[in-house]
Amino acid sequence: MPVTDRDFVMRAVKQLAELLARALKLKCDEKYDEAAQTLEGGAGDLLGLDFGALALVDSASGAQLLGDVQRIRTFAQLLEELSAVHRAAGDEAKARARARHAHEMYGEALRRKADDAESAAGRERLRALF
Repeated sequence: MPVTDRDFVMRAVKQLAELLARALKLKCDEKYDEAAQTLEGGAGDLLGLDFGALALVDSASGAQLLGDVQRIRTFAQLLEELSAVHRAAGDEAKARARARHAHEMYGEALRRKADDAESAAGRERLRALF
């Protein structure tokens, strides 16, 4: 049975949901370092690229490396959740930096697909956080 684009997207969405659930549980248990490591470590499996490398480059370059809107949005979602972890841990500077980066990545997704409602909603959620 051939794997379709829909199958690939559904599998990626499921993996992201599982990763975010693990990180949320750790955050609720106040295991902030573990939550951040979980999110950063999961990027490789979800995106095929190392989180550290993506976090070091500017947003336009990161979006170019990621290629498609789904992967760009996924990276933005990871950054957004990392922002929440850092905020819960009391590190406001890191939280603002991750929120800003997530906002930029959602913007990159919107540049590629102007009607991407999830990216637009992400930008709106983050607007007041930095």
